[in-house]
Amino acid sequence: MRLLPLALPAALPVVLALPLAAAAETYCGWIDNPVPGSEYLTDRFGSLVLSEQGLDIPNNWANTAPALEGAVDAYGIHYSCGCVTGTADFDAGVMLWIESASAQPLSACENDPNLPGR
Repeated sequence: MRLLPLALPAALPVVLALPLAAAAETYCGWIDNPVPGSEYLTDRFGSLVLSEQGLDIPNNWANTAPALEGAVDAYGIHYSCGCVTGTADFDAGVMLWIESASAQPLSACENDPNLPGR
């Protein structure tokens, strides 16, 4: 018995298994700068590392970090309010990629009932 090769109809679509890129989202909240080179964002979902002294996190924070307008110095720890747009991994607690960042007035975080107080 001879087997013939199976030909797929030309109209049959071919589906490739490509990884889906996570959609960028905007996270707004407190940006803490407890020591030089370490910055964290705390929003209504939790805390994310933006940068950490001694760690190389290639997430573009250095190129997108906003000026900490209205930053408060509380006993050597600086904090401000801001928004970061990008992709986050809350399980790992880190911003994976940052597309943009902007400073917000302190009152935006102070008046947000979903954020911890200062």
